[in-house]
Amino acid sequence: MASEGVTTINAGDVVELRARLGELIGGPIERGLRLLPRNWNDKVSHATETALFRALEFSVSTMGGGETGRSRDWPSVREAYDNLSV
Repeated sequence: MASEGVTTINAGDVVELRARLGELIGGPIERGLRLLPRNWNDKVSHATETALFRALEFSVSTMGGGETGRSRDWPSVREAYDNLSV
C-alpha cells in the first residue's frame, strides 16, 4: 500500500536533476571563465586538470586492498590520458 504524499523517484529523474544542477552551478562558472584573459583561462584549466588527475591517481592508489603503489606494468593515469588520440 502506497502512502499518500510519498513520491517515487526513478533513475531518469535523478539524471535530469543532475543535469539541471550541473547547468545551474557550472554554467555561470564556465561563462565567467570565458571572460578571463586567454592566459588566465589556460592556467585555470591546467590547474583544474592537474588537481583532478592527482585526486584520481590518489583514489586509484587506495584501491586494491593489499597492493601499495602502482603497478610497473600500468602507466599512470596522466600518461594514459596524454597518450590518447583525440
